Amino acid sequence: MSFLRIRINYNSNENVVYSRLFNEVLKTFVSNDMTSWSLNKGWEYGPHFNLLINKKSHFFSQDLVNTVQSMIESFIKEFPSENYDKDAYVEKQKQLKKIENKELDHKVVFDNNSLSVDEITLSNIYKKFENEAQMESVFNAECQLSSYIIKMRANDEQPLDIALKVMLMTACTFSPHPSPLPEVDEYNGFLSFKANYKFWLHGLNEEDKSYIESKFSEKYSEYIEVINEFLVGKSSRSTDFSKSLNELYLYFTEMAEQGYIHERSPHPLEMLKPKEELSGFHQSLFYNDDGSVYRFPHIFSGYRWLMNIVYKNLPFIGCSAMDRQFLNYALFNFDDNNRSLISQFRESIKIGEFGY
Repeated sequence: MSFLRIRINYNSNENVVYSRLFNEVLKTFVSNDMTSWSLNKGWEYGPHFNLLINKKSHFFSQDLVNTVQSMIESFIKEFPSENYDKDAYVEKQKQLKKIENKELDHKVVFDNNSLSVDEITLSNIYKKFENEAQMESVFNAECQLSSYIIKMRANDEQPLDIALKVMLMTACTFSPHPSPLPEVDEYNGFLSFKANYKFWLHGLNEEDKSYIESKFSEKYSEYIEVINEFLVGKSSRSTDFSKSLNELYLYFTEMAEQGYIHERSPHPLEMLKPKEELSGFHQSLFYNDDGSVYRFPHIFSGYRWLMNIVYKNLPFIGCSAMDRQFLNYALFNFDDNNRSLISQFRESIKIGEFGY
């Protein structure tokens, strides 16, 4: 796959970017039958958006690209984003480079309120994946996610509420299965939230752990009603979106069965920390009693691949790393105490009872 990449250097992720720019770009693509494109947000070399357009698509044309580029330039001119301190950003980028193990020159920061266009291949975009099938699957999933996220942001929905909706509906693509572990009463989509949260929490010192758990518990007690309202409200659901998520889950499960992905993709299967370095929860999840590594079924590998793509797109939604961990905490706790309500919601979106 060969792509045209339009990099939009823009220091804002407010709803106006979606209502006045990206929603109009979406409409332009739709009117030209162009579906092979995606949008994501990044921090490398300055805050920006990447618009990827598949040049191999039958509906790709330079005229379409010129139209979209002109729309972006006009928007930036009318709604320029606030400039930021480049020196401070260099220091921030230096830390992010270390945390995310990125290969880049942290001293380089592009000018804000500008754009650039270049050609790029799939392997340059998704450098750390194991095979081309993984790369294509991520791009295809992000093509679908981009449209839904743009529509929700353009409707002035709050980023945390959108992230809640997306994470909840993703979790409900995975139907519950019996668990062989005494610590886990059932395998379901919410188990990934708990695993992700516990892994993150395990890396903190005891003081920070105590502070985080106290703050999250307090915030969760206030947020329960928001989750309840979403689960029982008919107007906030999208059966089109849930259908797309379910189709992606089934597709990724088939990929797992065919050997293109596994439970630790895109990292090597052998890449697992020694048992003693893991939290107690992860020790029971990843290792058998005899010390051997537990192999998850293909259905879980397919679901995990989908959830990791959703996690990857949370910054695009406008959800911070701390927001992500709060939602992990809130959702696995809510599921533990409201299985019946979750079950009803899962059934309703799977049969397409509600929508807008």
